[in-house]
Amino acid sequence: MSSKCNCDPTPFPSTEKPWTLSLLLTGTHLCQKPITGSMPADKKNDRKTSPRPAVSAGGISELLKECHENFVEVFVDIAQAMPGGAVERCEELVVVRTGLPEATFNPVFALEPPRRIDGIAEHVNRMLVRTDTPWTLVTTPVTSATLAPLIAELNLKQFMVLPGMVHANLPDMHSFTLADLDIHRVTKNEEFRVYNRTCTEGEGMPPDLFGTRLDQFIAKANDLPHKMGFYLGYIAGQPVSTSARFTTRRTAGIYLVSTLPSSRRRGYGAALTARAAMDGIEDGCTISYLQASDMGRPVYEKMGYRVVEEYQYWVPASAAGEKTPTPTRVFIPDHDTF
Repeated sequence: MSSKCNCDPTPFPSTEKPWTLSLLLTGTHLCQKPITGSMPADKKNDRKTSPRPAVSAGGISELLKECHENFVEVFVDIAQAMPGGAVERCEELVVVRTGLPEATFNPVFALEPPRRIDGIAEHVNRMLVRTDTPWTLVTTPVTSATLAPLIAELNLKQFMVLPGMVHANLPDMHSFTLADLDIHRVTKNEEFRVYNRTCTEGEGMPPDLFGTRLDQFIAKANDLPHKMGFYLGYIAGQPVSTSARFTTRRTAGIYLVSTLPSSRRRGYGAALTARAAMDGIEDGCTISYLQASDMGRPVYEKMGYRVVEEYQYWVPASAAGEKTPTPTRVFIPDHDTF
């Protein structure tokens, strides 16, 4: 297929300061295991099945646009921090190549329906397939319908569906703080290493998965375009939980919410989420955005987060394995309060 988009990849200047994968985005929403089976009937009745948020004549609603922007820009910043990282914008799609060996960190974002799809496959092939880069396509129910021919052409299979959630009253989160949980905003190199170990253990990842990239990322983080904050929770001097905040415009994006297995179900994840979101108020944030796993969604709903979007993750069938699970649907509730 020939390309008709006048889009060239935008390489970032080479840098000798790569970052550690876990520190930015391997939070609950990206380490989620594939969703299998269908939702039980009694659970379906617990959640509203109202229509998706109203879409303006110019495209997606302003609320979703800000959420999508946060989601996309965190990966763009990652690519900027990586040697050889590149971003290519073609129609309404954004192709991000960080070069990291994990599909979810080399995403093709299709969060708004493109005006045309001819040429997109060539961009994906040139940026990702021909460079042997593992990658994933991220869509919404609306865009996946539009992109059905492209999905078929690239032989993709859906392997994960996650809800995008928003909280619109950040001061209300104060009630989720815990007196015995000491939360540090991480600024020192040694504490970043503790943060990294806690996060990888909480997510069930090998502690040496990211090699020696942590120190380089620490040196680079303050030079990235958007503000970030990393939070580490301690109980009796022992690290137990993590979170991170990525700020775009008025949105505090929450990532890396992780708790050690031995310390779960004690409210630590909610407390770390609340601290990261409320700190965003100082940067002018009025809403908080995140994606939730099955384990995290009830907690976030209790905190006041509401589902505003459904994100569908697709990978090449060859990478999905022989047994591709049937993803469950994420029911989009009414969000008039936003």
